[in-house]
Amino acid sequence: MKQTSQLSSLVEQQFSLFPWVRQPADALDWRPNFVGADRTFKASYRLDHGPAVGLYIADYQSEHQGKELINDMNRWYGANAWTPAGRGTRTVPVGSDRLDVKVLELRARDGSMRRIWYWYQAYQQPVANPLLVKLFQALNKLSGAQDVASAYALAVDYEDSRSADAVLTRFLSDNWPKLATSTP
Repeated sequence: MKQTSQLSSLVEQQFSLFPWVRQPADALDWRPNFVGADRTFKASYRLDHGPAVGLYIADYQSEHQGKELINDMNRWYGANAWTPAGRGTRTVPVGSDRLDVKVLELRARDGSMRRIWYWYQAYQQPVANPLLVKLFQALNKLSGAQDVASAYALAVDYEDSRSADAVLTRFLSDNWPKLATSTP
Protein backbone atom coordinates (compact mmCIF):
# COMPACT_ATOMS: atom_id res chain seq x y z
CA MET A 1 0.00 0.00 0.00
CA LYS A 2 1.85 3.05 -1.23
CA GLN A 3 0.63 6.41 0.04
CA THR A 4 2.13 9.85 -0.40
CA SER A 5 2.77 11.76 2.78
CA GLN A 6 2.85 15.52 2.28
CA LEU A 7 3.70 16.57 5.82
CA SER A 8 5.60 19.69 4.94
CA SER A 9 3.92 21.90 7.51
CA LEU A 10 2.25 20.65 10.66
CA VAL A 11 0.89 23.86 12.06
CA GLU A 12 -1.76 24.02 14.77
CA GLN A 13 -4.81 24.71 12.67
CA GLN A 14 -8.24 23.28 12.13
CA PHE A 15 -7.68 19.85 10.55
CA SER A 16 -11.17 18.78 9.54
CA LEU A 17 -11.87 15.05 9.78
CA PHE A 18 -15.62 14.96 9.14
CA PRO A 19 -17.79 13.49 10.68
CA TRP A 20 -15.44 13.76 13.67
CA VAL A 21 -15.46 17.11 15.47
CA ARG A 22 -12.29 18.69 16.82
CA GLN A 23 -12.41 19.09 20.60
CA PRO A 24 -10.81 21.53 23.05
CA ALA A 25 -7.17 20.79 23.85
CA ASP A 26 -8.03 19.33 27.27
CA ALA A 27 -10.54 16.76 25.90
CA LEU A 28 -7.83 14.10 26.20
CA ASP A 29 -4.89 14.76 28.51
CA TRP A 30 -2.19 13.18 26.34
CA ARG A 31 1.38 14.36 25.91
CA PRO A 32 3.49 12.33 23.48
CA ASN A 33 7.04 13.59 23.12
CA PHE A 34 9.25 12.97 20.09
CA VAL A 35 12.72 14.42 20.56
CA GLY A 36 13.92 16.66 17.75
CA ALA A 37 10.82 16.32 15.55
CA ASP A 38 10.78 19.03 12.91
CA ARG A 39 7.02 19.42 13.30
CA THR A 40 4.28 17.94 15.44
CA PHE A 41 0.51 18.02 15.38
CA LYS A 42 -1.74 17.02 18.28
CA ALA A 43 -5.52 17.30 18.47
CA SER A 44 -8.54 15.48 19.87
CA TYR A 45 -11.70 14.57 17.99
CA ARG A 46 -15.08 13.20 18.99
CA LEU A 47 -17.91 11.52 17.10
CA ASP A 48 -21.34 12.31 18.52
CA HIS A 49 -21.14 11.74 22.29
CA GLY A 50 -18.43 9.08 22.14
CA PRO A 51 -15.00 9.22 23.75
CA ALA A 52 -12.34 11.68 22.61
CA VAL A 53 -9.75 10.25 20.23
CA GLY A 54 -6.32 11.85 20.27
CA LEU A 55 -4.32 12.20 17.05
CA TYR A 56 -0.58 12.85 17.18
CA ILE A 57 1.79 13.23 14.23
CA ALA A 58 5.53 13.92 14.45
CA ASP A 59 7.59 14.36 11.33
CA TYR A 60 11.32 14.36 10.65
CA GLN A 61 12.64 15.93 7.46
CA SER A 62 16.20 15.00 8.33
CA GLU A 63 17.83 12.95 11.04
CA HIS A 64 21.08 12.84 12.94
CA GLN A 65 22.20 11.39 16.26
CA GLY A 66 19.65 12.34 18.93
CA LYS A 67 17.12 13.58 16.36
CA GLU A 68 15.65 10.36 15.05
CA LEU A 69 12.17 9.01 14.42
CA ILE A 70 13.12 5.65 15.93
CA ASN A 71 14.73 6.65 19.21
CA ASP A 72 14.49 5.28 22.77
CA MET A 73 13.89 8.83 24.03
CA ASN A 74 10.64 9.21 22.05
CA ARG A 75 7.51 8.60 24.12
CA TRP A 76 3.87 7.99 23.27
CA TYR A 77 2.87 8.85 26.86
CA GLY A 78 4.00 10.64 30.01
CA ALA A 79 5.89 8.06 32.09
CA ASN A 80 5.01 9.81 35.35
CA ALA A 81 1.26 9.34 34.79
CA TRP A 82 1.04 6.02 32.91
CA THR A 83 2.49 2.52 33.15
CA PRO A 84 2.58 0.10 30.20
CA ALA A 85 0.10 -2.75 30.76
CA GLY A 86 0.47 -4.56 27.43
CA ARG A 87 1.80 -4.39 23.88
CA GLY A 88 0.87 -6.00 20.60
CA THR A 89 0.26 -5.58 16.90
CA ARG A 90 -3.05 -5.39 15.10
CA THR A 91 -4.15 -5.27 11.47
CA VAL A 92 -6.90 -2.72 10.82
CA PRO A 93 -9.01 -2.42 7.66
CA VAL A 94 -8.61 0.98 5.96
CA GLY A 95 -10.56 1.39 2.79
CA SER A 96 -9.70 -1.50 0.49
CA ASP A 97 -6.36 -2.05 2.26
CA ARG A 98 -5.12 -2.99 5.69
CA LEU A 99 -2.87 -1.10 8.08
CA ASP A 100 -0.64 -2.77 10.66
CA VAL A 101 -0.49 -0.80 13.90
CA LYS A 102 1.37 -1.29 17.16
CA VAL A 103 -0.92 -1.41 20.19
CA LEU A 104 0.15 0.01 23.53
CA GLU A 105 -2.02 -0.48 26.62
CA LEU A 106 -1.49 1.96 29.47
CA ARG A 107 -2.77 2.03 33.04
CA ALA A 108 -2.86 5.13 35.25
CA ARG A 109 -2.37 5.06 39.01
CA ASP A 110 -6.12 5.52 39.48
CA GLY A 111 -6.76 2.38 37.38
CA SER A 112 -7.99 4.14 34.24
CA MET A 113 -6.91 2.65 30.93
CA ARG A 114 -5.70 4.15 27.66
CA ARG A 115 -5.10 2.41 24.34
CA ILE A 116 -2.68 3.83 21.80
CA TRP A 117 -2.38 2.63 18.22
CA TYR A 118 0.72 3.82 16.39
CA TRP A 119 2.58 3.37 13.14
CA TYR A 120 5.17 5.16 11.04
CA GLN A 121 5.33 6.53 7.53
CA ALA A 122 8.71 5.90 5.89
CA TYR A 123 9.72 5.82 2.23
CA GLN A 124 6.10 6.77 1.45
CA GLN A 125 4.75 3.62 3.11
CA PRO A 126 2.91 3.02 6.39
CA VAL A 127 4.99 0.69 8.58
CA ALA A 128 4.48 -0.66 12.11
CA ASN A 129 7.87 -2.38 12.49
CA PRO A 130 10.62 0.03 13.69
CA LEU A 131 13.32 -2.08 11.98
CA LEU A 132 11.55 -1.69 8.64
CA VAL A 133 11.36 2.04 9.26
CA LYS A 134 15.15 2.14 9.63
CA LEU A 135 15.54 0.06 6.45
CA PHE A 136 13.20 2.34 4.48
CA GLN A 137 15.01 5.40 5.80
CA ALA A 138 18.33 3.94 4.61
CA LEU A 139 16.83 3.21 1.17
CA ASN A 140 15.47 6.76 1.09
CA LYS A 141 18.92 8.17 1.85
CA LEU A 142 20.72 5.89 -0.63
CA SER A 143 18.27 6.78 -3.41
CA GLY A 144 18.89 10.49 -2.87
CA ALA A 145 15.23 11.08 -2.04
CA GLN A 146 14.34 13.40 0.80
CA ASP A 147 11.01 11.95 1.92
CA VAL A 148 9.70 12.98 5.31
CA ALA A 149 9.50 10.18 7.88
CA SER A 150 6.63 10.44 10.34
CA ALA A 151 5.12 8.87 13.43
CA TYR A 152 1.33 8.64 13.76
CA ALA A 153 -0.65 7.72 16.86
CA LEU A 154 -4.25 7.51 18.00
CA ALA A 155 -5.23 7.34 21.67
CA VAL A 156 -8.47 6.71 23.53
CA ASP A 157 -9.31 6.28 27.20
CA TYR A 158 -11.59 3.31 27.85
CA GLU A 159 -13.26 0.92 30.24
CA ASP A 160 -14.01 -1.82 27.70
CA SER A 161 -11.21 -2.87 25.32
CA ARG A 162 -13.63 -3.91 22.55
CA SER A 163 -15.24 -0.49 22.52
CA ALA A 164 -11.77 1.14 22.43
CA ASP A 165 -10.87 -0.93 19.37
CA ALA A 166 -14.21 -0.09 17.75
CA VAL A 167 -13.72 3.66 18.27
CA LEU A 168 -10.14 3.63 16.93
CA THR A 169 -11.14 1.44 13.97
CA ARG A 170 -14.00 3.81 13.15
CA PHE A 171 -11.70 6.84 13.40
CA LEU A 172 -9.21 5.27 10.99
CA SER A 173 -11.93 4.03 8.66
CA ASP A 174 -13.56 7.47 8.49
CA ASN A 175 -10.29 9.36 8.11
CA TRP A 176 -7.73 7.09 6.48
CA PRO A 177 -7.58 8.66 3.05
CA LYS A 178 -7.07 12.10 4.55
CA LEU A 179 -4.58 10.91 7.21
CA ALA A 180 -2.54 9.08 4.59
CA THR A 181 -2.34 11.89 2.06
CA SER A 182 -2.98 15.26 3.71
CA THR A 183 -1.19 17.76 5.85
CA PRO A 184 -2.85 18.81 9.09
